[in-house]
Amino acid sequence: MTDNTDDLITIDNQADDPLAAIKAMRLAQLAVCRLKTAEEMQAMAEQSTMDEDDINTDENKS
Repeated sequence: MTDNTDDLITIDNQADDPLAAIKAMRLAQLAVCRLKTAEEMQAMAEQSTMDEDDINTDENKS
């Protein structure tokens, strides 16, 4: 079973409580957003480190 199927089963189980289903969907969206943000922050940190290394290398050549 895939994650999407699991999500659909969860939503189906909460059909009697639409607000709970909406809350579950929003929490899942928030989790995806947080993961994406963490990946972007990691990429920026790595880029910053690489940029600093380039600057230090250029200063040592002078």
